[in-house]
This record gives sequence, structure tokens and C-alpha cells, in this order.
Amino acid sequence: FKAETPLGIAMKHKSEIPKSPRVLNTQIPEELSALILKCMEKDKKKRYQSAEELLEELTKVEKKIPTTQRVILQKKLEPTPRGTKWKKILLYGGAAALVVLLIASGIYFLAGGGRAVNSIAVLPFTFGGNDPDDQAFCDGLAETLSYKLTQLEHSRGTLRVFPASEVRKENITSPSNIRENFKVNLVLTGNMRRSGEMIRLTLNILDSETLFQLGSSMSFTDPITNLFTWQEDIAIQVVKMLDLKPGEQTQRLWTYGETSLPNAYEFYIKGLGFLQHDRNAEQLENSIRFFKQAIEQDSHFALAYAGLGEALRLKYNNTKNPDHAEEARSSCNLALQNSEQLVPAHLTLGHIHKDTGSYEEAIQKFRQALQIDPKNFEAYTELGSSFEKSEKLAQAEESYKKAIKVRSYHSRGYHALGYFYYVYGRLAEAESMFRKATKLSPGNISSLLGLGGIYFLRGSYDQAEAAFKKIIAISPNEKAFSNLGTQYFFQRRYGDSVEMFEEAVNLNKSNYIIWGNLADAYRYTPEFSEKAKEAYESGIRLAKKRLAGSPDDGFTRSILARYHAVLGDHENAIAEISKARESAPNDVRVLLKCVQVFELCNDRDQAFQALNEYIERGGSMDEVNSDPDLSGLHKDPRFQKFLKK
Repeated sequence: FKAETPLGIAMKHKSEIPKSPRVLNTQIPEELSALILKCMEKDKKKRYQSAEELLEELTKVEKKIPTTQRVILQKKLEPTPRGTKWKKILLYGGAAALVVLLIASGIYFLAGGGRAVNSIAVLPFTFGGNDPDDQAFCDGLAETLSYKLTQLEHSRGTLRVFPASEVRKENITSPSNIRENFKVNLVLTGNMRRSGEMIRLTLNILDSETLFQLGSSMSFTDPITNLFTWQEDIAIQVVKMLDLKPGEQTQRLWTYGETSLPNAYEFYIKGLGFLQHDRNAEQLENSIRFFKQAIEQDSHFALAYAGLGEALRLKYNNTKNPDHAEEARSSCNLALQNSEQLVPAHLTLGHIHKDTGSYEEAIQKFRQALQIDPKNFEAYTELGSSFEKSEKLAQAEESYKKAIKVRSYHSRGYHALGYFYYVYGRLAEAESMFRKATKLSPGNISSLLGLGGIYFLRGSYDQAEAAFKKIIAISPNEKAFSNLGTQYFFQRRYGDSVEMFEEAVNLNKSNYIIWGNLADAYRYTPEFSEKAKEAYESGIRLAKKRLAGSPDDGFTRSILARYHAVLGDHENAIAEISKARESAPNDVRVLLKCVQVFELCNDRDQAFQALNEYIERGGSMDEVNSDPDLSGLHKDPRFQKFLKK
């Protein structure tokens, strides 16, 4: 095989069918040619499965070859070094020697499948040291390289990229388990070491199936003062290794918002690295600190302003302090003043508007991002979410579908559309999307949760329990524990549900839904009933905190209404459920909470009215039938007539 780079040759090994040896030399017997090609099959199941099997076939072939043909080559080969090597093998080594060579090189074909170079996952880089700032620097390098490769994907459409940030979210730390979550051909790994001002970065591209290294390692050693220059070289070298060439649009996107000042760029990379661990408040503060230091070095550094805006947005989401949202908005505007085409700044502004309930402004910003980068997956998914929040459901669905079209190989798009269908009672379509997501990413926790939820709503408790337990086996997850606890609760297994909800709370003490679920389980378990009120109050406090930052969140408000109703505060319960219906009139989850709140507040006529609308919009009767808070409604003769109807 011939190609411009070692990786190109390697991928031809993987994807192209080799020529028959008889094309090179017509004197090679057909049986021997067929044997050689079988040794080089891409699918290892089609090769000889043992040395004994191969030896047996060789012996059969050898017996059919006349002795003269074994030692005399009738066709003269070209006198090149490679030709001379083949001549020696054919003249003196016999068939066995030829096959030994092919078996040795055949090890390289184990990837099989005939796939092309079209997909790569960037594994978070490892760092040989203990300094947290240097570790953040290492994480930031991985993320900047991921971003550049993603831009290459958008402009060419020939490369599918899973950036380091997405790989990190799945808690993947080694190449060996990358295929469990991402259907990729290749894995990019990196290791960084630092000694004083000198940085050494070593990159490798691996076959994701065999974990064999493709091509040579790429090593970059330079003073940190040369960071900006050699960081660009890294991207160029990786692209060359992939046999790709960035188009003009990609090269423009690469350069938007950058700086030429080494210190500013180093601080920016560290801020970006700390930003990858945004669930940790301390890491988020470190990210903000380094972005601000980058801006102090270069007051026109647009990427640093955009990074600071994103960090402040995430801080706002953690604290719901409106000052942080305003700071984030201001920082992104400064980024756009310095580089109006900077997509990350438009995206973050869109997020801020959506997070604070300004959905029309969010829609505008995500559309602006798409004008600059028409294939931006995040912009389409967030545009869909913003349309959904605005109750523009047809446009939301269309945006989610466009996200899937842009990255049809990515599970996130299918999950987003599946969740949209789930919320609006289109369970069959939701199940289809979740199944596609799990097929693309078997370890996708979110889509497995979605499938489990659908099984639960349909009353398929064994399937639901298996799905939730599978998630817990993959990675202990508060949502899986909570969902399993919910299932046990509706099966009247209250003691088991308490155990699951307590596990969930231990994993995440800031989730208002889990606190409310635990309170429900306490209320129906006699030995724990005295704990229920305190747990409900924790849920109320956390729900109110969430609503302070997102007042139009109808689902959260409907849950808050139910907590008030359970505690006997009917006035606040009715007030909150009315607001929830105004904010989310089409959400079947809110309609179910209406049924529960009206029943708990002794307004059965309103409960039946809400129930009728809930069913008309695709709500599940299994959840209604198994809810112990609706036991009085179940006994009402109108309910039996309702069931028959």
C-alpha cells in the first residue's frame, strides 16, 4: 500500500482489499494465492483460527506444487531492493517463509471492518506531575486541540470528532474502554511533562479496536514562552497525521479571538483546563482567576473574555446570584467587541439568556452562532431547547433533528430529541431515539435512564429495574438510584425505596427532586415517617433556589406545588401549580402534578379535569394507577368510568 503518511498507509491496510499475489507474479499457484489472501482478511473471523489450521492448509498447497516450481522462478522480477527481497523469499524460503511474513504483518490488520479514517476521540491528556496548575494546563491543551479538530470536522464533513470534554464526562480515562461509549476508529492520547520553563508533549494516535499505535509518536519540546507557536504546530501535525487538510473556513475559525502574548495564552490555557471540572466550585474559581489574569496581560484577548463569561455563567447556575449572570453577559459582549465572529462567545450569551428566561434573546444568539458556523451541533441543540422553553414545539423538534443531521453519529442529538418526545408524551418516538442513542453509545447513562423511565411508565417494571441497575453497575449515579427508588415506591416496596433514595441523596445533596422522593418514601414507611417533613422542607428550599434563577421553569414549580400540598399548605400549592400550568401548558409531567395537587387539596373535580387532559396528551395511566396519593381518586366511581372510556 502507498500513501503520503505512515497513518495513511496504516489505514489503507485497514480499509483497502490487497491485490492478489498473482497480479505481482502469475507463477504463484492459485491455491497459494488464495491462502495468502485469507491470511490478510480484514475480519479476523475469516482468517485461519490457529497455526495448526494454517499449517494443514500449507501442507495441502505444497503437495500440489511441482518441485521445479518451488525452486525456480520463471518470471524475472524488477531488480529493486523490495523485488530482491521477494525473489529470495520465493526462491529459497518456500511457501512457509512467505506466509510467516504475511502473518507477521497480518497482526496489523486486526482492526478489520474496512472502515475509513473518519472518527477520532481525544482522550484527556495525562500529566507527569502533581502541580494542579500544570494539570489544568495539560487539560486546557487537550481541549484547545479538540476544539481545532472539531472545527475541521465542521468545515470538511470528513472527520468525526469526540473532544476531550465529552470523553471526560463519560469518566473515560484510558483507551481500552473508549469503544464502550464512542464508535470511533481512532484515539488521540497525550502525555505532558514540565521541567521549569520547558514543556514536553507526546501525542499518539491509536487504533481504537486493537490499541495499536498508528504511525510514529509526535513529540513537541519547547519553552513555555513559545506556547502559542508550538500549540499551532501541534494542531497542524495532528491534521497531517490524519491525512487531512484544513479548509479556509476552518483556518479562519482557528484564529478568531486569539492572542500573541505568551503569558496571556498560558493563563488562558490554565483557565480552560480548570473549566473542564466545572462541578467543583473551587476549580471554577481557579478558572475565573486565570481567565482574569489572561485579560490583564492582553485586554483585547477575546477568547479569554469568552472563557471568563462561560465560567461566570456556570457560577451563576450554581449560586443563582443574578450578579454573576450579568458579569458573564458583560464578559461575552467584550469578547465580541474584540472578535465579532467568535462562536463560543455567541454560544455562551445564548446560554445566559436561556438560563435567565430570556428565550427570544437566546434564540437570536444561537442563530447568530449558526450564521458563522452553520454546522455547529451545540447551537442546534440549544436552539431547540430555547424554542421548547418558548413553547414553539414544532421549531424545537426541527432544531433537534437538524442537530442529528449535523452529527448523525453522536448519541447526544438522539438523546435530546428523545427527551423532547418523552416530556410531551410521545413515548414510542422517545423510545426509538433513546435506543438509537444507546446503540451509538452503549454506556450512555442519560439514554439508559430514558429507556428505564419509559419502561417504568409502561409498567414494565422488570425491564425498568434492569436498566437502572445496569447504570448503577456502570457508574453509581444519583439519578439511577432515585429512579430505582421511585419504581420501588410505586410497587409499594417502601423500605427498599428509602434505601435507594438515601443512596441518591448521599451522591447529590442539592437535588430538590431526590429530597422530595426521599420524603415520599419516609412518609409511607412507618419507622421513618417523622423524617418526612424535614426532607420535604429541604426539597422546597432547593426548588425555590432553582426558581429564583429560572422563574419560568414550569416543571420545577409543579413539583414545588406538590410539596406544599403534601405538607397541607393548600394556598401556596394552588398558587404554584397555576403558575406552572401557565409556564408549561403542554408538559405532561406538569399535568400529572396538577392531578396530584388538586387531589391532595381536596378538589377532585379539578383533579379529573387535569387527568383527562393528561391522558389526551399521551400521559401514562400506569403511573396514575400506582400512585398511592391518588388512592382516593381510584375509588371514585368516575375513575372507573374514566378507565372504561
